[in-house]
Amino acid sequence: MIQNTLSKTSNQPASPIWVVVFFISLLMLFWITGLVVVGLSVNKLLILMSLLLLTGVLTYKPALGLAGFGLLYLNVPGILSQYHGLHPLFAAMVTALLCIPFLSELYRRRKIVLDYPLLLMILFTAVLLAASLGARDGHLAIQYIIEYVTEGILIYFLVINIVRDRKILHKVLFILFASALFLSMLSLYQEFGDGYDQQFAGFAQRNLERETNSATNSDFFRTAQRAAGPIGDPNRYAQILLFLLPPALFFARHGKTRSKYMALLTMVVLPAVILLTYSRGALIALLLAAIMVWQLKQISGKKMILGIFILLLMLFALAPSFYTRLDAVNKITGLFTQKAEEEPEAVIRGRLTEMLAAVLVFLDHPILGVGPGQYTPYYSVEYMNNPQIAFRQLDEPRRAHNMYLELAAETGIVGLALFMVIVGLLLYNLKKAAAMFSSSNRKYADLAALWAVAIYTYLVTALFLHLSYQRYYWLFLGLAGAVVHILRTEQNQPDNNPVRIDE
Repeated sequence: MIQNTLSKTSNQPASPIWVVVFFISLLMLFWITGLVVVGLSVNKLLILMSLLLLTGVLTYKPALGLAGFGLLYLNVPGILSQYHGLHPLFAAMVTALLCIPFLSELYRRRKIVLDYPLLLMILFTAVLLAASLGARDGHLAIQYIIEYVTEGILIYFLVINIVRDRKILHKVLFILFASALFLSMLSLYQEFGDGYDQQFAGFAQRNLERETNSATNSDFFRTAQRAAGPIGDPNRYAQILLFLLPPALFFARHGKTRSKYMALLTMVVLPAVILLTYSRGALIALLLAAIMVWQLKQISGKKMILGIFILLLMLFALAPSFYTRLDAVNKITGLFTQKAEEEPEAVIRGRLTEMLAAVLVFLDHPILGVGPGQYTPYYSVEYMNNPQIAFRQLDEPRRAHNMYLELAAETGIVGLALFMVIVGLLLYNLKKAAAMFSSSNRKYADLAALWAVAIYTYLVTALFLHLSYQRYYWLFLGLAGAVVHILRTEQNQPDNNPVRIDE
């Protein structure tokens, strides 16, 4: 517990009543300043004051700061800034809440944890700076780098220094499971309740796409609304739900009663909501994950087949129009024919055009790319209209819809290689940890193996999604780094160095 700075003459924290008095006074001062001096609206002031009050509570009880993991997963910063108009600087206070349990660890004189993936992430910053030297918009490049430092390096560093033992890891995962179930229940309520108009303050957004079929020159609406969660992007929503399924399988196998029930509920509800997102990439990743856990002997072949059969039944019951989206994939061969009736839908043609445009940009700028954040606004339209790859006419800036190709276009082979080394090193460490405990502690071996499967699910979906909302990616990798550190601590006694560096 962090000692309260109001009491300097005692080694004990200040009385709770004085903490309350202090923060009420601070809130009143904040109210007057915001209302009179700054001129903020009452609603924004209430939100800001709630955040400040929450910060005060967490300062007095740092362990509650673990709730910051749930707030990040729920995309509270994005909802406050984009959905409710709060300034992004104040919305970022949610991320800053994780600093409180970290400071508590420092107060307890715990060692600062560093690892090689973190050091490589810092090196990646240097690559971004070098790539930005040739950028058309230097200000945009700097914004990109700042976002990477705050949502990448900072989050990863905080996670590996907060999640230091199995007990904390279990609490964090329990919070993430609860957050995912909360979002999923809202999406299911929309589907079977009062309809899609109620979006629960932005935590259960919906996406209804409109496309043009160039073969018939007509517009059409999709037959079902796509669940988009707190992000507003169905594919991204499916991606963050999908990641939690392998850790849930671990707790279903090895968790205690409460954790086991939470994990089993997660494994039932999340796949249903993933289907409501109508994300083809997520469905592919889900099936590949099932095969991987079967190969790792986490489930039997019969259970895997049964699970896939149940998934198909859920697909028919919850999202029957998903079959139409899957059938559209069969027409992908129509890209190479001249028959109008075999032409793929506009989305597939557009995505392929966007991806190939990024490839062309990379080929023209292979070493350091065009600079961070530069591809979409300054290069995408020009290259997408190249007649050699223009399967669809696109006249507005579009992102590459592929994390690897967009990174290659913006940071070149140097940036892409270093980026992949970071995640590759974590996967190697997880594999090494799984092998280390394979004969001595099956529970630890399963933890490492299933966490690697979770990372693979993200990497598979990244074939169809660019790196937006990167806080999720680095949060997940940070937890992977924490798992590696915890397992090594279980195997080896800690040394007396003030700073520990893990591979």
